[in-house]
Amino acid sequence: MSVSLSIEGLPPFRKPSKFGGTSRDALWQIDDSKITGDLQAIQDSSTHVSIQPSATMSLARYEAALASTQNDWERVE
Repeated sequence: MSVSLSIEGLPPFRKPSKFGGTSRDALWQIDDSKITGDLQAIQDSSTHVSIQPSATMSLARYEAALASTQNDWERVE
């Protein structure tokens, strides 16, 4: 899963208008301490993080691991 380190690092089509972009979608954030177990956060550029499986696993297991973080995400207001 693709994650930006900051709102400023997002392209305009991903930023809601209140942040200077054109998107109608909400922004969400999660504390990196919540990315554990089957998931790992890998910073792959100065502005981007990929939330990846921590080991080889099925797509279903990876999707379940991502889904298990649902309550940890907070809407950016």
